[in-house]
Amino acid sequence: MKPLILGLAALVFLTGCQESPTGRNRLALVPDTVLADMGQDSFEQMKQQNTVITRPDINRLVQCITEALVSAAQARYPSAPMPDS
Repeated sequence: MKPLILGLAALVFLTGCQESPTGRNRLALVPDTVLADMGQDSFEQMKQQNTVITRPDINRLVQCITEALVSAAQARYPSAPMPDS
């Protein structure tokens, strides 16, 4: 009985391991699709609770910072998928 329990525990543990876009191993207790849905739901909720800023000067600043962050991420993780700019 004990080997069966250990075997099942190992199987559950190993099926939860994934490789991240950065190439690192991680324990995935929640599938990526569920996380993506949760993120989309949170984003929609945030847009409803907060006003969208339309000032061109602030939007330019945000775009500048975003481009710098994406560029740094691309340099560090060249094979990882990145958002379109």
